[in-house]
Amino acid sequence: MEDWTVQFYLQGEWSKEWVPTNALPEAVKVTLRLKDYGEIERIYLTGGGSLNMTQESVENAG
Repeated sequence: MEDWTVQFYLQGEWSKEWVPTNALPEAVKVTLRLKDYGEIERIYLTGGGSLNMTQESVENAG
């Protein structure tokens, strides 16, 4: 593994920090950068969360 990041989704925006302590994010995005496989990105919805992806996000997810 060369690098990894975690981002949190709330109210239509991704953030590298999760500040609210009394609520869950709507989604969590984990990105791994591997030497052999390149970049792998997964988005996990939390309970009750929904995610509106832009067309660019959909194309990049492919």
